[in-house]
Amino acid sequence: MPSVLVVEDDYLLADELDRTLTERGFHVIGPASNLGTARYLLADNRIDVACLDVRLAGEETSMPLAQSLAALGIPFLFLTGYPVAYLPLAMRDRPKLEKPVDPQILADRLAALAQAEVRAPVRGPDIHYDRFRT
Repeated sequence: MPSVLVVEDDYLLADELDRTLTERGFHVIGPASNLGTARYLLADNRIDVACLDVRLAGEETSMPLAQSLAALGIPFLFLTGYPVAYLPLAMRDRPKLEKPVDPQILADRLAALAQAEVRAPVRGPDIHYDRFRT
């Protein structure tokens, strides 16, 4: 049973996602309604795949979490009502489903992501700062 981190600030939708994904065999981590809770859940659980609302309460977005997931090689998709232009350029190639979403399509996409072979995070050359000691 794959574990899925759900990040959604709308309580009713978060509850529906939790119930829907659990019924379809996922182990739901969360749902997290804000970035701080999502980071805590990411640090303390084994996450196979994630479903991220783009815009959270206030001015908060899930972009910092998306960057962390990408760096860790954890697949994720965005679940949002906003157009793709709202996403940073580096995130526009990530899977995206528009709200309202068909629960079966969401479950199928998350299952496919969880089963896909994840590429190791891309690493640039190491940078050495020892010559700049203070």
